[in-house]
Amino acid sequence: VIRDKNRTSVCIWSLGNEGGYGVNFEKAGRWVKEYDSTRLTHYESSMWQMEGHINDTSMLDVESTMYADYKWIDKYFENPGEVVWHRVSLGKGSEYGGAGEWINLSESKLGKKEKEQMAVVKPYMQCEFIHAMGNGPGGIKEYIDRLYRYDGFFGAFAWEWCDHAIDMGDSKYFYGGDFVEYPNDGNFCMDGMVYPDRTPHTGLLEYKNVHRPVRVVSYKQTEGIVLLKNEMNYLSLQEYVDVTYEVTCDGPLVESGQLDLTDVPAIRPHQTGNVQLPVNVPEKGRVYLKLTYQLKHADAFRSQAYELGFDEILLENVDGSNRRVTDWLNSNMENAEAIEVEETERQLIVKGARFCYTYDKLHGIFGQLEAGGKVLLDRPMEVNVWRAPTDNDRIIRVEWQKARYHQTTTRAYTTEYAVTDAGVEIHSKMALLAITVQRLMDIDTVWKIDADGRISVKMDVVKNLELPELPRFGLRLFLKKDMDQLEYYGVGPQESYIDKCKAGSHGIYTGSVPDQHEDYIRPQENGSHADCDYVIVKGSGLGVAAYGAQSFAFNVSEYTQEELTEKAHNYELVPCGSTVLCLDYKQNGIGSQSCGPRLKEKYRFDEERFTFEMNLNPLYGTMIEK
Repeated sequence: VIRDKNRTSVCIWSLGNEGGYGVNFEKAGRWVKEYDSTRLTHYESSMWQMEGHINDTSMLDVESTMYADYKWIDKYFENPGEVVWHRVSLGKGSEYGGAGEWINLSESKLGKKEKEQMAVVKPYMQCEFIHAMGNGPGGIKEYIDRLYRYDGFFGAFAWEWCDHAIDMGDSKYFYGGDFVEYPNDGNFCMDGMVYPDRTPHTGLLEYKNVHRPVRVVSYKQTEGIVLLKNEMNYLSLQEYVDVTYEVTCDGPLVESGQLDLTDVPAIRPHQTGNVQLPVNVPEKGRVYLKLTYQLKHADAFRSQAYELGFDEILLENVDGSNRRVTDWLNSNMENAEAIEVEETERQLIVKGARFCYTYDKLHGIFGQLEAGGKVLLDRPMEVNVWRAPTDNDRIIRVEWQKARYHQTTTRAYTTEYAVTDAGVEIHSKMALLAITVQRLMDIDTVWKIDADGRISVKMDVVKNLELPELPRFGLRLFLKKDMDQLEYYGVGPQESYIDKCKAGSHGIYTGSVPDQHEDYIRPQENGSHADCDYVIVKGSGLGVAAYGAQSFAFNVSEYTQEELTEKAHNYELVPCGSTVLCLDYKQNGIGSQSCGPRLKEKYRFDEERFTFEMNLNPLYGTMIEK
């Protein structure tokens, strides 16, 4: 305190970090307040209370926690001064790491002095939140929403800015244990928003847009009025930003422009204002209105028109389905020739004029797809529930591996087929199994193949609820390595997940398969794209289109999830020689449980029953360009 008392950057004194609490801290805190009464004091570890001691926190000006979950924050502001957090001895509480419990102060039997102290309502801050380790953090939006919702929630500090690793040259970074030192903390030193070379993580891009300085409160589509809120502290919206907009339908731009704010009364800090924004909305297709906030005047480190953030609004219309997908789903067969089915003890061989598919009756899945005289698969398809654990999966992965989610296989108990005018229908009753554990789930599966070779699948799934939430569920295809280009409609261009999707927006995106890989220093699940209508993977005159009436998630990589799971460093990764396409009904959320709360319920994949539907169109010849 004496050393730094004249530093103007210091606005809050902290008694330390994660050091426990007791009489020595109390005495130190009182000295700090006596020596410098001009600054606030804080100490997160006052949450802990020793056996037989009643904490004195009167010298602390703020209530401070690390990684408290949303419910804890809501409870703090529910009835302040009456419903309060009671510190109890370690291990006897029910929340926040066992450090305490919520009590109604008027009904409690605490002493007068303790009640008086606890009745003091203090502003609240999170001295650490959204642990940014590896692929993460997820769930940022819910925290920032609460920062704006509660006036008493005055700040939170993302942990942390950068990954800490040793640059060994040749794009190799070492972390704890790589020097055979003891003790070490593994890769727990790599929990930043940027890589060691300060390249932004996708988590920083997510944080930036969630923390945007302007946001849409509402949009009245029929009236063409958008209500904007200025989240800046000192500048009016008109002083700081220009707002551009665009309307897209299934990806292509249909309208764009810039909001005219000259005749709009100044939207002052923390205030809202209505702005006219009538737009033309196509009757059919997925239509989005996107407002982008650009810096009005260049400053010391940003150029004029630098993007500060954006909002995306799904507009209402007659039919909100993606028109390209609708055309695929409703298209008539071009080939009316009959399909032949040859059955053996283990296989169904389905032949059409330009395709030959081999169905594995033991596993209820296709072992091979051949179309236009070319083989699509390097390995049989798989029903897939595993993902390479992210750093934020470090706790739940233990439960996942106990359940053997990483060592599953399917078993079809019955398989029947029928040839109809529409093609061939295969019905398998099957299960997802793993060694040494009970059955993971039952799957009632119907595959359909038409005369053009188009495949559809419907899987009705019933999961064993005694097992933990799933990492994911879907199909995994090992396509030919030369199929290394893709196009998709969904959230991009960055990776996106159910609770980490605010940095991207809906559109048509193209690229190469290697470019989809987010190269985390410790390999893990990466590169997924959420809320997709279709994806096309192609190359060397061959391709496959995957699509559905319901949106889905996918990722595509030159690495298998097993490779990402097993390797400790990105420079150790070896491509598998195939293009690995995962088509997911859903993935578990990302969260920040590497050091934060458990994943929010709505982002957990713990459904007991669900239905997964997907369509696959093999592409070859002129079909590639359609």
